[in-house]
Amino acid sequence: ELAVSHEDGRDITVLIWFSPQASDIERRLKMSPAPEALVFEIVKKNHCFLQKRNGRTNRSGRISFSTEPGNLKNIHSSKFSGISKDRTIDISAGPTMTLKVAKKASNPSKAKRVVPMNSKNFRKSIATIAALTEKVHYRSDLADIANARYAKLYSASQYSSGVKTAPEVKAGRNSSE
Repeated sequence: ELAVSHEDGRDITVLIWFSPQASDIERRLKMSPAPEALVFEIVKKNHCFLQKRNGRTNRSGRISFSTEPGNLKNIHSSKFSGISKDRTIDISAGPTMTLKVAKKASNPSKAKRVVPMNSKNFRKSIATIAALTEKVHYRSDLADIANARYAKLYSASQYSSGVKTAPEVKAGRNSSE
């Protein structure tokens, strides 16, 4: 019971009821994860990361790319989807490797595990990728693709930092001058 006085001078009694059982029920409730196939079916036609491109010929048709985090090949398919899969691998500039923790997939803020990579030693970074994917059976089907993506990022960082220089390109027949 709570007694509150009103502006007119009247006293109003307010009953507040707390139920310990309700809070116990709320604590026990958990969000059940949706199956990966169902999530992909829901988002496959339209989401903010989807980029549709027209093909070069009538035969090739339309190509769909996806730029979501966790999609190594940027191809819009259920195998590479970073939205629908509980376990994803993402390699980004820095270089860092981000893994999605399957148990915490329903809570996106806690679901990511960021692993820094050795930017100076290529072989150690490849060994890190293998140790976190193939050796522990975490999306071992994507291990080779992750290695290829890291190799491209490593090569691009070598050129951007000035360690490597691009070869000179001759323009025309008699461009030796």
